[in-house]
Amino acid sequence: MTGMMWLCVHPAERAAFILASERDGYPTLAAWHRDKLRATGCMGLRHKYAVVGRLRQLSGDVATLLKTARDLTEKEAQEAAFKLAKRIAALQRDILTDGNDAGEDLR
Repeated sequence: MTGMMWLCVHPAERAAFILASERDGYPTLAAWHRDKLRATGCMGLRHKYAVVGRLRQLSGDVATLLKTARDLTEKEAQEAAFKLAKRIAALQRDILTDGNDAGEDLR
């Protein structure tokens, strides 16, 4: 996706961004870009979409667990519920800290 974003940037502009990122001491252009987005508040919408996506995944996994729970042993059901609880807790932490990795899958 990042590569597609650069299709909209003129090569001279991209070169200027690279120089600015190097001048400011960032290890990569992506790190510079993320920092600029955070500073302007533009990361919020991306973060919200990522959270919504993870909530949809979790709700689907809860529904699947409910459908298959009868076929699982008690231990298997507990393990599956524990894994879901860990993923929910990780999402809660991301939301509370406004983390930028909310889109990562934590299975």
